[in-house]
Amino acid sequence: MGSKRHVFALLGTLLFASAVSAQTTEATVSGTVTDPSGANVVAAAVTASSLATGVTTSTITNQAGVYVFASLPPGTYRITAEHPGFRRAAVNNVDLAVGSQITVNVSLDLGQSTETVEVRATATEVNVSSASVGSVVESRRILDLPLVGRNSYDLVATQPGVVINGAEGVNINGSQTGAVNYTTDGINTQDNLLNGAFNTLVANTVSVDRVEEFRVVTSPADAEYGRGSGQVQLVTRAGTNQYRGSAWEELRNTDLNANDWFNNQAGVNPITHQQQAPRNVLVRNQFGLRFGGPLKKNKTFFNGIWEGDHQNQRVAVNQTVYTPTAMQGLYRFFPGAVNANASAIVPTVDTSGNPVAPPNATGPLQTVSVFGRDPNRPAPDATGIIAKYLGLAPPPNNYLVGDGLNTAGFLWARPVINTFQLYEGRIDHIFSEKHRISLTMNHQAYYSLNVSAAQPFPQSPGGLAPTETTQFSLALTSTLRPSLLNEVRIGVFRPRTIIWTEYDPDAGPTGVAGQALLPRATGVPYYLGVTGNITNPLVAPGTTGSSNRMTQNWQLGDDLTWIRGRHAFKGGVIARFIANDGYDLGGVLPTSTAGAGAVAVQGINTIPGIGSNSGGAQNLLIDLAGSISSVTQTYNSPGGKNPTYLAGESRYSDLVTPEYSGYFKDDFKVTPSFTLNLGVRYEWYGVPYDGLGRAVAPVGGTAGIFGISGTNLGALFQPGVLNGSLTQFQLIGPGTDHPNTKLYNNDNKDFAPFVGFAWSVPGEGPFHWLTGGKDKTVIRAGYGISYQRDSLYLAHMNSEFAPNGLTTSPVLQSTGLLNVGNIALPIPTTATPLSVTPLDGTRNQVLYAFNSGLRNPYIQNFSFSIQRALSENLSLRVGYVGSTGNKLVRAYDVDEINILNNGFLQAYQTVQTGGDSPLIDSILAPIGLNSTTVRSNSIFQTYFANNNPATLAALLQSSLLTAPVGGRLLALAGLPENYFSVNPQFAGSVMTDNTGHSTYHSLQIELNKRLADGLTVQGSYVFSKALGSDSAGDSAIFFSDYRTLRNENLDKELLAFNHENVFKVNSLYELPFGPGKALGRGSHGVLGRVIGGWQTGAIFSYFTGAPITFTGANGLNTSLATSTATEVGPMPGGSVQKVGNGVVYYPGITQITDPSVANITTLGNLRALSGLKAIANANGTPILVNALPGQLGGLALGTGTAPSTWRLDMNLLKRIKINERFTAQVGATAENIRNTPQFSAPNTAIGNASFGRITSTASTYRIIVLQARLNF
Repeated sequence: MGSKRHVFALLGTLLFASAVSAQTTEATVSGTVTDPSGANVVAAAVTASSLATGVTTSTITNQAGVYVFASLPPGTYRITAEHPGFRRAAVNNVDLAVGSQITVNVSLDLGQSTETVEVRATATEVNVSSASVGSVVESRRILDLPLVGRNSYDLVATQPGVVINGAEGVNINGSQTGAVNYTTDGINTQDNLLNGAFNTLVANTVSVDRVEEFRVVTSPADAEYGRGSGQVQLVTRAGTNQYRGSAWEELRNTDLNANDWFNNQAGVNPITHQQQAPRNVLVRNQFGLRFGGPLKKNKTFFNGIWEGDHQNQRVAVNQTVYTPTAMQGLYRFFPGAVNANASAIVPTVDTSGNPVAPPNATGPLQTVSVFGRDPNRPAPDATGIIAKYLGLAPPPNNYLVGDGLNTAGFLWARPVINTFQLYEGRIDHIFSEKHRISLTMNHQAYYSLNVSAAQPFPQSPGGLAPTETTQFSLALTSTLRPSLLNEVRIGVFRPRTIIWTEYDPDAGPTGVAGQALLPRATGVPYYLGVTGNITNPLVAPGTTGSSNRMTQNWQLGDDLTWIRGRHAFKGGVIARFIANDGYDLGGVLPTSTAGAGAVAVQGINTIPGIGSNSGGAQNLLIDLAGSISSVTQTYNSPGGKNPTYLAGESRYSDLVTPEYSGYFKDDFKVTPSFTLNLGVRYEWYGVPYDGLGRAVAPVGGTAGIFGISGTNLGALFQPGVLNGSLTQFQLIGPGTDHPNTKLYNNDNKDFAPFVGFAWSVPGEGPFHWLTGGKDKTVIRAGYGISYQRDSLYLAHMNSEFAPNGLTTSPVLQSTGLLNVGNIALPIPTTATPLSVTPLDGTRNQVLYAFNSGLRNPYIQNFSFSIQRALSENLSLRVGYVGSTGNKLVRAYDVDEINILNNGFLQAYQTVQTGGDSPLIDSILAPIGLNSTTVRSNSIFQTYFANNNPATLAALLQSSLLTAPVGGRLLALAGLPENYFSVNPQFAGSVMTDNTGHSTYHSLQIELNKRLADGLTVQGSYVFSKALGSDSAGDSAIFFSDYRTLRNENLDKELLAFNHENVFKVNSLYELPFGPGKALGRGSHGVLGRVIGGWQTGAIFSYFTGAPITFTGANGLNTSLATSTATEVGPMPGGSVQKVGNGVVYYPGITQITDPSVANITTLGNLRALSGLKAIANANGTPILVNALPGQLGGLALGTGTAPSTWRLDMNLLKRIKINERFTAQVGATAENIRNTPQFSAPNTAIGNASFGRITSTASTYRIIVLQARLNF
């Protein structure tokens, strides 16, 4: 349905839109033709000839002596100029890169036109027309630089200002990942649902053999660039006048590679006599064939590629399981100490699983049974469900995880299988000198096991993920007259992602096996949750479960260029029609949550000496007894005029968003050496809507988010002030009763000015020594605004997850005991779609909604640089590059728990320190508790023991009573419903707003040496600082809670991708051996073939450490918000040190009991149950402590610095010329050739037993890939 609608819309645009821009990948060449006196030559004939295809393009100079080739395919050209009375001038080897704008000025000498003056293009002659900052990665470097995965986009990271943040985050000059626009042959090739470059579940590889070259624009000052502040423009390989091709095979094998440092450090398992941490096994074969050439010389060209990728892995996985003694219900601990595994600072077990008495233990090892203590859970589950379910998990074989005594690790090699196929074809046809067309079609298919929904244990089935991607693009370029050129471009990018969980019937035998493992209640299968003690034997269905979706992006474009005097005018508009069609089964399978529920665990926290280990013992009892706190089941409605909830119904989506933008610019050659870039761009991103009429939004928009308290953020923290009404929902958009209501208002004012200049300094006079002479130094400056498109998933989250919208999730709860033996399924629901969530209902759902005034984020880019040609092939650029992110999207929970404006904090502190609080007594009276008994109640006591007043308040607000009297604790105590939060209808109310911001400033130095004498080098140094309000912009939903909404400015921090100093180098070097080289210059025949043809490549990078945050207990807000620690002594700087059982970053520090624990009463054994820890120096003096109740941690976010990292990748290639037609190539590529471990950030939670320890590496161990290629 969605596809047809978009095709019709596209055809309509073709008929009625006059000009649509496509951000062309073609190059532009311009210049001025002058005579020996410097006067302009009018009507000179200028010709650009492609050396690869033989295609020529001609024009003439205008009255200003200016010529422009506005759209030439990337490649190497010969440019000639001639006029009667002058000798012909030819500029050879003019390299035109993708999207480049270059100047080639030509001077004609007096003489006969039959004579030709040959000139070679220089480095500076191709860089004096544009103020934008960026670089081109050409075909030679793409094919020959050391890349282990053959993904050409890995080379984006080699460019100055680019930081790869995590698996998929690409940050360019301080911008968010979503601000990077990726195009292939002018067509956007991003997963627009997630707004990521290439999501791991989307098959969209960019093989080095697909790519001719690509450009990375890091600071645009050109109105032609839109949809983000960073541009990555790729051009696929095209055919030429010669038949050329290549066949290749690359092999990656575990036997060739090093092992991970931590695997080696872990040593041998004394139980299995194998490595404690065995290496991952990976065998990967990448192979393929490409071939291209002329169908008709100088007229029609083709290029085709087929590529395969087969990968089999065995990935070492550490899952947490119960020890054999724990499976019998026997819990072990040392009195006075906290259980900790063999890798902890103070372990209670060795690597063989033998107990080790810690120094702070007050007694010997205790082994106690958790059974027979709680009258409600006196014995293990009698149904056999738990024994069968937990029996899927093997016994432990690794004591470096878990608590060591009762939980430990099961280390095994999980199979991960990936297969991939790529087919691509391209045709280029020249109709005439005035008209040419290019057509590209691409299809990719990807199939994986255990990439998504990976199996936890050998006996558990794994998830499958078959995906595919289709891409099509067509470009028609027409020279309407010498001064007028038009380019039309149309295309589509369609990635499909499918995920089958291990119990989905669509997964074939895997799904059938998974279904058989699910427990059943009254014949209905359900997912059985376990406590956080261990890993669940099956993967949780989560919020999506199995899913199938296609995100289509239909695109149409047209660029029009007009040359008038010294002006090159260019303009157009762009149209994109983006839709996400799909479904998921999230929550349809009933899911239970392990816990005590309404019946608290008894008898565990009174075990002598158990202290804060009691939580683990209670969880063990809950798991073995099959105790359940609740069961949830999701019902979906297909929508319509009278919607109803249907059992087993999938949740469907048909989100649609149109995009239109237009631009106009003038590249004004004020003089032959000074170009002024002026332009303006307009962006219009349509508000997404659901084509099936399923979009849900609060009535009243923003005002509806705040419920009974009010209509805006001013309603926060005012208990008892009720200026609003209950939140209600409505269906909006096409096909509903509110067709004109949108998720948020259109943003119609997004105009983006651009201004810049490029000046080739004359270089004459007394400063000749500094500028290097004429056209040797170029000064550039630029400013521009770029608007950023948000992910479509944001609309999916905010319109299709509304509580009691078209989805409802009833909860099975009870005031009595729930367990696997007495639950009944399915869970009935009496709710109707769009019904109001009552205040006395189950507050287990979260409201997601937009601020009605949401605007499109924008980035301001600033740049100033000086580029100097040091020699014919060597240039240096020094400059400033900066940016500011404005109105960045951030989603946050407005339901911040209020404990400061209602007396609750004081009441909490009274009970925590041993007193009686009338307020606490009145709240707890309906459940038979008071200030005294709550301190020994297993459900509530942990909140008092660990300084969590806000989390306790959230629990009290959500506690629903069904007997003896229906209602909520707050209402029964006579307190207002908004006593703790602004909208108590929901567990949270997340609003998507424009509160984010960022700043970036940098000094950038770049050295480029073009290939000459067998050497090409690009090196850069960047000194920078990136500040902002949060780093959530690199996610699909931008969610990041504020530490507190009382002061949002506290969240300003160094962004996660901030690295103060960055060095990068990439190079290719032809070794000086063989015929024509320094060594063996005169060799020939067999000897010449043996010693010649050697080449090496290298990629080096060095990053200073990223910021890290020291976290502690949250004394003011819930655990969803980051809480920092408080510094009470000087924290030492980090330094990586290898010790006997691992790596530490803060040597000499110790972990002690937090000083605030002394304020906690001993009544109810409360103080002994506290797990609060602090960090101290070697003398035991506290350095970092937890925030007190009602307070925020004193440290700002990001005050620490992670370790610096560096990496060197290298390859060695050998080319062997077989004959004039065939050349063989063999080689090896090594990633991290020195195998030097680069360590990740340490654990920074002061309450964690592993604080300050580093447990992983930031880059991989040495990987070697063998390569073979036949070029012909």
